Amino acid sequence: MRFQYDRKLTREEVAVHIFLSGASKRASILSRLKETASKYDVKLAVNAMPFQSLALEGVVHSLAIVILDEPYREAHNSLIDKYLGVFDQVSVVFAFSNTAEMLLARPAIEILKALHNDKVNFLRPDRQFKCEQWVSDEKIIENSICDSIRIKFSPRNVGGLVHLTPKEKSFFRRASELYSERHLYHRSASDGYFLMRRDSGFLITATKTYKDKLVLDRITWVHAYDRASNTIFYTGEFLPSSDSVEVAILLAADKRIGAIIHTHASDRWTRNPSFSHLNVIAELPYGEPELGDCIAENVCRQSSDGFLIMREHGEIFWARGELADERLLHLLDIESEQRTYA
Repeated sequence: MRFQYDRKLTREEVAVHIFLSGASKRASILSRLKETASKYDVKLAVNAMPFQSLALEGVVHSLAIVILDEPYREAHNSLIDKYLGVFDQVSVVFAFSNTAEMLLARPAIEILKALHNDKVNFLRPDRQFKCEQWVSDEKIIENSICDSIRIKFSPRNVGGLVHLTPKEKSFFRRASELYSERHLYHRSASDGYFLMRRDSGFLITATKTYKDKLVLDRITWVHAYDRASNTIFYTGEFLPSSDSVEVAILLAADKRIGAIIHTHASDRWTRNPSFSHLNVIAELPYGEPELGDCIAENVCRQSSDGFLIMREHGEIFWARGELADERLLHLLDIESEQRTYA
């Protein structure tokens, strides 16, 4: 059974293995990966290719990041199967000589994603020079955390259970319906979050929660965030969303915001040139206060409900006031129904 993130993994329980192909010219990334692993207390290993058998005794969750830096080929399928025979999660990095080559590979990649039930993450290229497209070092480094321990904050469970009111249940259920019906994600249905303010804190979906078929037991109640110690205080059976730090900062900056939905519909909005004017939130590492500051600065400039795009990190929709939950669901319904792909 896959780890459910009901607690934070320890250094001895998680293993991240980097596999760098001979075709890759990313030797400089290794020192940055090691620095990040040390910062978040993750055990990191660098392995040679071709793949050799490994012993992962005592490890609860393992991640292989396979940096190929070449176009997808059908021959890669057996390679991926080999890694999945050992690791819980596999991230694969391709590179393409042009957009047409990348789009040609997409149907096969989508089939593989469905076949392996979200255990394989194909990192989508986020950098381009002339025609060439590749995955940035920054995205690979972030993936070493988001597909392993996931959270960057220190969690402190204050105990108790989360009991939702009928109004709260209605909000989360309807958000799940829209998320599923409109397919408001690209990589995985576990991406993004749903949030509703409660008292001085907020209710939010737990990290690695599948939102297309949302189970309400995976709603956590965040009571407070202490920036000095980077600690999230919460109630619930599972760890809060890995984005809890950013939204805690946003909600502290704008007391009127009552509900937020974060989607990853990259084809529909983030990578759609028609919405480049909304792509205003700087590309910053997820789960860190600096991103929260940037989101708050941009959202607080907006006097009404709305949405903005976080570069390479999806979309954030918000609504204010007593009926924020109802207005937000209406906003998402309208926007996701009317907007067309590029």
